[in-house]
Amino acid sequence: MSNFASGYIKYINHLEQINDAALLNPQVMIDEVEDSYHEHIENIARNIVTHYKTAKVCMLAGPSSSGKTTTAQKIEEELTKRGIRTYTISMDNYFRTVDPATAPRTKEGDIDFESPKCMDMDLLNEHFTKLARGERILVPKYEFARQMRVLEPSKSLKLKKDEIVIFEGCLLYTSDAADDLTR
Repeated sequence: MSNFASGYIKYINHLEQINDAALLNPQVMIDEVEDSYHEHIENIARNIVTHYKTAKVCMLAGPSSSGKTTTAQKIEEELTKRGIRTYTISMDNYFRTVDPATAPRTKEGDIDFESPKCMDMDLLNEHFTKLARGERILVPKYEFARQMRVLEPSKSLKLKKDEIVIFEGCLLYTSDAADDLTR
């Protein structure tokens, strides 16, 4: 497991240092953070290369807008350079169609789109299992504008011997989702 933040420790929780670096020489700060990020991507790819024959599913979790999709794409690019065909699947596609009558609610009464109960965890677990066994899955497709899963899948996927899949999503980060994934 890798912690991207460890490379940015110089700036984390030090607002004064962030402001000083941004004002003094913003390009140096950007270069340092970018270099650290790319070094982490390379380390993660090396780790995956070491284990991918026995672990076909890689999970990338983090809070909303934390860069999961970009990071998954960067890891995929790095693995491709190393000869490993990689697919990235967003957990967003496993959202259930929103039914206002039964959707989980926040304390304020709004629909709680961050709740794991909005996810089709049974289908996700089934897909993890099938991919690990080398079976084909049909990845669902979710349309946020209409708040519904559409009938046609976004893609068909069956992993070959030297391929892996990266699932990325914020709800992997919750304890409810983690409990479901370990069933």
